[in-house]
Amino acid sequence: MSIVSTVIEQYPQASGAIDVVERHTDHLGNQYMRMWTARKHDIQAMAAVHAAELEAQLAEQEIDEVLGDG
Repeated sequence: MSIVSTVIEQYPQASGAIDVVERHTDHLGNQYMRMWTARKHDIQAMAAVHAAELEAQLAEQEIDEVLGDG
């Protein structure tokens, strides 16, 4: 599985933190949402890391399904 699109929504808070919603879409059109709070983070870089982690998890699940372990 590969992530082909990522949309990032940012909601600044009074405390200076930013609530972040990431919507990742794979090559089949499935969407995966992740919510987190940024405090002095590079939001774009973190979203890229999260997309890579998601791709790895999806690949592992796909392998497990093929091998009959899922």
